[in-house]
Amino acid sequence: MQPWLESLCALFTDPTVDEVTVVGTQSLCLLAKGTLSVQASPFQSGAHWMEAVQIFCLAQQLRLTPRTPSAGGTWKEGAFRWHAILPPVSACGAIFSLRRHRFESLHLESFTGGAEVSQVVEWAQEGRPLLICGPTGSGKTSFMTALLRQVAYAEKVLIVEDLLELPLLSPTWIKLAVQAHHVTGGQVSFHGAFTECLRLHPDRIVVGEIRDPTACPFLQILHAGHSGFMATFHAQTLEGVQARLPPACGPPTELGLVFLERGVPPRVRAMGTLRV
Repeated sequence: MQPWLESLCALFTDPTVDEVTVVGTQSLCLLAKGTLSVQASPFQSGAHWMEAVQIFCLAQQLRLTPRTPSAGGTWKEGAFRWHAILPPVSACGAIFSLRRHRFESLHLESFTGGAEVSQVVEWAQEGRPLLICGPTGSGKTSFMTALLRQVAYAEKVLIVEDLLELPLLSPTWIKLAVQAHHVTGGQVSFHGAFTECLRLHPDRIVVGEIRDPTACPFLQILHAGHSGFMATFHAQTLEGVQARLPPACGPPTELGLVFLERGVPPRVRAMGTLRV
């Protein structure tokens, strides 16, 4: 392990630390108990720092160059999520973020909003399609993992992700990776991944995160009548979801929405439905 990685990992020996972000040669930002503090960057040379981040990405079999300036995934068997951004997208030099995952310690009871959580469990057990919504750091992935562990542990769950994050907590879960910037040059589209999912006859299809380009294949499968769909989505309001989803391309389907907000502990703030 490179010395700079060892120094970042050492920060996580404090159990209250959730995230560490190195911003070029500018600073190191540390998030603990919801509070952000700033330290000196471990690198003084921007060129050496960029090379170190690229070496790390190469070890993860991902390409990180000015033409493909971002990459991310999980590290140390899913214990951490990492993300890297290079110039010209980043105006601060190479950025590297390392976030601790708490999948093993977070359960549905860890989220406040008891009545709402119970309703979400009922929806999931009924096979209603669900979007878990909220801002960055609100616990969307952790909440969805805890929900799947409770209602779908014995089901055949097909998970599709581009940034690999969701853990395979059950031997009946299967993960498909969409890797547009793999070092081998291989590329699998979300549409192609969904096609492969259906050929495996899953009980549920789960998308790690819906982004604008993945919304259309998501809705196509949804309108095909496949039950148990579940995904996370960056949005804080019903209006935010409506604005980012494309128009319906099939018979209207009712979609359950769960809105989370950041906090210690994280909280289910609201629920709603949307016909798409």
